[in-house]
Amino acid sequence: MKKILTAALALLLLLALSAQFLVSAAEPPESGSAIPNGDESNTSAEVSSDVSSDESASSIPDESSDTSSETSSDTSSDPEPEPQPGEGDTPFDYIDGYLYGLYPRTTVAVFAKMLGEAGGELTAPDGSVLDPSSNAYVVNGTGAVVGGNFYFVVIAGDVNSDGDVTATDYLLLKRHFVVPGSKALSEVALRASSLERTSVPTPSDYLKIKRYILTGLYDLVKNEPIQCTHEKWIDADCEQAKRCALCGKTEGKPLGHNWLAATCTESKRCQRCGKTEGEPLGHTYKPATMTEPKTCIVCGATSGLPVAQQSINSMLRGDPGSTNNHGTVVVNNTDYVIPAELLQKLSNKITQANDDLSFYVVDLNTYATIGYNIDREMNAACVVKAAYCLYVFQQIENGNGSLNEKLTFEARHYYPGSGTIKNSSFGTTFTLQEVLYRTIHISDNCGYYMLVDRFGRDGYNSWLDSLGVKYLHLLRSTSNWTSVSTRDLAIIWNEIYSYYQTGSSNAKIMFQYFLNAQHNYLKVQLPNYQVAHKSGWTETSFNDAGIVLEHNDGPYLIAILSSDPEGNILCPLARYLDEIMLDYFNWLD
Repeated sequence: MKKILTAALALLLLLALSAQFLVSAAEPPESGSAIPNGDESNTSAEVSSDVSSDESASSIPDESSDTSSETSSDTSSDPEPEPQPGEGDTPFDYIDGYLYGLYPRTTVAVFAKMLGEAGGELTAPDGSVLDPSSNAYVVNGTGAVVGGNFYFVVIAGDVNSDGDVTATDYLLLKRHFVVPGSKALSEVALRASSLERTSVPTPSDYLKIKRYILTGLYDLVKNEPIQCTHEKWIDADCEQAKRCALCGKTEGKPLGHNWLAATCTESKRCQRCGKTEGEPLGHTYKPATMTEPKTCIVCGATSGLPVAQQSINSMLRGDPGSTNNHGTVVVNNTDYVIPAELLQKLSNKITQANDDLSFYVVDLNTYATIGYNIDREMNAACVVKAAYCLYVFQQIENGNGSLNEKLTFEARHYYPGSGTIKNSSFGTTFTLQEVLYRTIHISDNCGYYMLVDRFGRDGYNSWLDSLGVKYLHLLRSTSNWTSVSTRDLAIIWNEIYSYYQTGSSNAKIMFQYFLNAQHNYLKVQLPNYQVAHKSGWTETSFNDAGIVLEHNDGPYLIAILSSDPEGNILCPLARYLDEIMLDYFNWLD
């Protein structure tokens, strides 16, 4: 047993010496030292030293202690710098030098906050530096430094670079496709247009942008639809069910129309929504009586006058009329409505005349009237001659004078202007018929003065009063000129036509003079028509009035007074009024 213990101790000593030898071989000796080979004492010292080292080593901390020592040593040197914030620290995407992911209507201040520490200087598209606290919108093409790199901001849908997405952006993009080259879009605008984040938008992009504008149900940044929450509903109406104002989803059924039956003047009509169907029933009249006008047996509406009042002059005097209709053309004694297209023509002339205009049309059979400012007093000019010549012919009819009577042209009859008698010597004689002819046919001023001198003013003025004429009176002893209204002219021309219908030889002569009167501005616009008329003009007036005979449904009376000396109002207006009368006669049929 003792031998075994001795052998074990020897083995341990051998292992220790071997380990020390290996350590010595791995670590070179210090400078100047040497380990002689075969020196036993030195070996003993080396062994002693190794043991001492081992003992020292036994007092050194374990591996964790070594790590602590190493850490302590590292702390004494400069630390590694912290990594700087970059693009990955922001909520945006960066593609080809462009920043994507910012929604429309984002302010500069909010954008700067979203960039955080990664953000740097922000610049407007023109290069000017933006205030990072600004409440202005970030616009498409804004510059942004992020993580030390520069990017252009792309706001999806912001084609015109105003920071918002509106109908303007949609239209610009649509034009880009529909009219190529009409207005080139910039690179950044094209990228804003492409919801796939490329430089080439597609037609589907502008449809998505349109959906965003109309309903708000499209996310332009994520390029995906937004589920509608149905927060805005439109109530059901007669034809449509309750529906979502954004996506169009419906609930329930339409209400359906609540119809009111058609009447004489109105079509079948929904009392809920006002929609109409079909045509009015029209009046069913019973004839007029001596005391009552013709009356609809369905609704009681009346039209025209009682038989006892059905003389045209009575009707003309009773027509409501006005001195100023404020742009409104008035139709009376009929249910006829002027078509919008024809009415617009009249309105255009009223506007062109600055409302300084009067006209009156009367159907001599039905008494229907179309009028505008029919009581406005305007310069009569030579249309007064028609009234005075009618008065003279009626005086002759009653025995006061003869067509063969002789009248002498004297100095007091001279008046410049139209006519030929002025070229004759004072003392020249003319028959009354010749003076009447020249006064009507060529509007002879001297002939007119000769008539007034022969037949006077007082009887003429009283005659006008008996007819209910307001103006046209000759009230100044030194002048034979006066004023007139179209109502007055209508009364006079109805008297001219009524006198002609008596069939007397004098009446036929007079009417033939009016049919052949020169300066027929009505006939100029109504070619090939027979029009008995008398015109008149001055430096500030252009007038005409008469009877249009050409229509099978009956003649109509027309009178126009204007302050346009060139005829640019009267002549076209006469044609437009005739177009309306033709439409009226067709309506009667």
